[in-house]
Amino acid sequence: MTSRHVIVAGFHRSGTSMTAQVLGRAGLPLGDTLLLPNAFNQDGFFEDADIVEAHDDLLADAGHDWQYAEDDLPPVPGHRLANLRRIAAERDHRHAVWGFKDPRVCLFLEVWREVLDDPVVLVVYRDPSTAAASLRNRAAREVVMMPPAPEAVRFWSDPALASRMWLRHNRALVDYAVAHPERSVVVDQDAILAGFPLVQTLNERFRLGLDASASTGIRADVQGRFGAVPPGSPRELEAEIEDTWATLNRLASHTTFPTVAPVPRPSEPGASVPLVQPAPRGAARRYSDVSGAAEPDAVVAIAEEARAQATRPEGLQFAVELGRCLAARGAHREAEETLLAAMDLHPGAPAPAIVLVTSMFRQGRFGEAVELASEAARRAPESFPAQMILVHALHRYGQLAAALEVGDVVRGRFPDNLAIHEILAGLLLQLGRPEEADVSTSRAAASVVDQDGYARRLVSAVESVPDPVQRADLEERTGRHLELMRTAAVHATLSGEPRSPAETGTT
Repeated sequence: MTSRHVIVAGFHRSGTSMTAQVLGRAGLPLGDTLLLPNAFNQDGFFEDADIVEAHDDLLADAGHDWQYAEDDLPPVPGHRLANLRRIAAERDHRHAVWGFKDPRVCLFLEVWREVLDDPVVLVVYRDPSTAAASLRNRAAREVVMMPPAPEAVRFWSDPALASRMWLRHNRALVDYAVAHPERSVVVDQDAILAGFPLVQTLNERFRLGLDASASTGIRADVQGRFGAVPPGSPRELEAEIEDTWATLNRLASHTTFPTVAPVPRPSEPGASVPLVQPAPRGAARRYSDVSGAAEPDAVVAIAEEARAQATRPEGLQFAVELGRCLAARGAHREAEETLLAAMDLHPGAPAPAIVLVTSMFRQGRFGEAVELASEAARRAPESFPAQMILVHALHRYGQLAAALEVGDVVRGRFPDNLAIHEILAGLLLQLGRPEEADVSTSRAAASVVDQDGYARRLVSAVESVPDPVQRADLEERTGRHLELMRTAAVHATLSGEPRSPAETGTT
């Protein structure tokens, strides 16, 4: 069976979840295990967990994470390419037409074009100022949920980060759409909100056979309020951002129906995102020449060395990372032996089990993965990460009700951990129980926000930002989220009718 493929590509906070929701409702399979919804995407992210993990692995190989803003695209080693082919083959076997969405895919479109043999790429874009403001608003909530949250605070300690990220991702989108116009559709987020006939357009151009009459599911309040635009004025990268924005609008003009024109960028004072010179590249760039898998004999030798290293306390991290590397290269037996040895020698450490459970899922060994996760949770009852392995494994296995049941037990053991409340809310949303998800959010606020230790961690996170203007912006945004959480908790306590902070529209 020859399958057809659709990739939804766009920068973070640019309407890709909304777009994927429209296509999913029209009948496009987007993955068997999707990431959980949360307060920022109550309808869901519509991201295939396997594909997101594959992209995260590629970024980690290059010494980076999802906050990628380098000039060059990340490299794709041979063993990672083989993993993408495996993922595609599994889905091709099940579906004549399927697709996926992940903002990280902007960085790997040419690779996926090779893997999927010329897929349809739907490019969704958003004004850089509002996208950056939305990223900051989400990051501020992460700081409030789990201070000190250093990854989230990076958007203030490096105030140009969101702009550089927008530019890197959208430049890649422009390059791809220009190189492959016959297989690309470029649409402004605002056009989709205004009623652009997305499914009909894709059907007419590519004969996908999706249901154009299906409800889009787009709520009237989907955009909500993104908060104030970050302070500062762009200088060094402003011309490049403007050029990329203009090119996106020009490409979209060939797609958008006449009644919807691309929305111009804000022009009022202070509406632009602050930009500074890009941060210097670190030592991680030396990984850019990685090109393929190790020879089998070398893999076995390295695995034996890892097991020897794991006998020492300081060898745990070495064994875990090597197990991850072996699994990625297809040396599953050696990886499993290495990681099981690490689990036996370090029964309270969750990292080996996390890597092995993930590897088992990628091999289709779902039952074994859940069994191993249960064992890891049993071995370390006082370790929150160990308990969460089982919750995530059940979710990946599609056992949402069981994941919720286990998660509720974990919440009883760790009532002051905001992360478990967030995960339970996501499970409840995915199960179609939004009111109970609101209860979980309110419980989180009531259990944590008034604790002295929490307040100290939050203050420490804000004060870690050196620039006073950026620090004030983070303080304002975290204060807004904190107040919403307090309001939700008080409302739930007094009336018994929980009110979610997400009702205020935090996009």
